[in-house]
Amino acid sequence: MLNIGRALGNDGLIKAMTGVSASEFNELTKSFEEESQNEAQNRYEIGVKMGLMTKLC
Repeated sequence: MLNIGRALGNDGLIKAMTGVSASEFNELTKSFEEESQNEAQNRYEIGVKMGLMTKLC
């Protein structure tokens, strides 16, 4: 089994597995993380506007 920590520290291995360099991969993961957070916030706001979110007591 491949160790993800080892893979992230090895540019050649990351490139072989993903087709991009380790630095490009890290940039992509940051972009995906930001987009994921934006999507979660958007879904929350839509739920609040539609009255789907209720106060938990």
